[in-house]
Amino acid sequence: MINCSLVKYVLACVFLFLLVPLKSYAVGCDYYTHSNLKITSVEVDHYNDRLWVYAVDAKDLHMVFLVNLDNYIKDKMIMSVVNSALLFGYKVDTCSYPYSGYRALYSVELKVK
Repeated sequence: MINCSLVKYVLACVFLFLLVPLKSYAVGCDYYTHSNLKITSVEVDHYNDRLWVYAVDAKDLHMVFLVNLDNYIKDKMIMSVVNSALLFGYKVDTCSYPYSGYRALYSVELKVK
């Protein structure tokens, strides 16, 4: 029997690494590559079904990610997905990513501490 949680996790990873970046290249935004970010904390917003992920890079800047993967990933699994994305040099920008009616990565905000 196939584990549904595992299938959803794999689908979310594919969505995060393949579909979102490919779709976002048509938006025409400025891109930032952060392969050396360290996740410092994760806050779950159950009311709005969103997730804040805080990370710090080598330049001591504060990176804020607002993530929503349409409930494909459990709260406890999101940290490994985001860490994996950063480990592989996942490119992010300051725009929203519309894809199939959903927004997978709502926004990315760069702030000095």
